[in-house]
Amino acid sequence: MTRMCAPTKAFRRPVAALREAVAAADALLFATPEYNYSFSGVIKNAVDWLSRPPDPPLVGKPAAVLSTSPGITGGVRAQWALKPILASLGAQVLFRPEFALGDARRRFDEAGRLVDEEARARLAQLLESLVALARGG
Repeated sequence: MTRMCAPTKAFRRPVAALREAVAAADALLFATPEYNYSFSGVIKNAVDWLSRPPDPPLVGKPAAVLSTSPGITGGVRAQWALKPILASLGAQVLFRPEFALGDARRRFDEAGRLVDEEARARLAQLLESLVALARGG
């Protein structure tokens, strides 16, 4: 019988470095734009590499997702697409609170700093929740 998903014996350096970094991390924060009602292909490719045996580093890893966009939904559909995939791969996904920031152009200054105080407070809440999840709470 042929195995459909045989373990990869050796990963190329960039993939091995990504897998090692994820394995060493206390938690993961995915920041994604929304492309065609989903998340970016770059993130999909990274998640695919992280899901490969042996020892997929996403298993048991606390993870949160945030998004921002110039539109009013703030990329929430990208989150809805990514979170179930991460959960199905064994990550401990933080589903609440959510951080999806719409109308992004007016919420950042020219240097790229988030200047919207309400958004900063919501972002802090997401990060505090992710830290608590990583600490077992």
